[in-house]
Amino acid sequence: MARDLEMLIKDIEAEAKAFGPEAVKRNEEFQARYAFANQLIEARKARGLTQKQLAELSGIEQPMISNYERGRGNPTLETMTVLSRSLGGRGVSLLS
Repeated sequence: MARDLEMLIKDIEAEAKAFGPEAVKRNEEFQARYAFANQLIEARKARGLTQKQLAELSGIEQPMISNYERGRGNPTLETMTVLSRSLGGRGVSLLS
């Protein structure tokens, strides 16, 4: 399964390159958004928190946290920092 996913990602990257710099940029943004979503989910679950509990700790509404975890929305640096600190991190790295 992981191998198939790796191949799919390589195919998508190659296709983006074929379409040009704008497509490469959009693909990189897409990957960054989902990397953040994955880190947020992992960090929250590692600390045994629900989205509602994280919302209470961070002051960020639960529906927004849900959006971020689904790769939707565009959190600001300030929002990412607040989430990180609420999860025990020291800055924007959610896993530190």
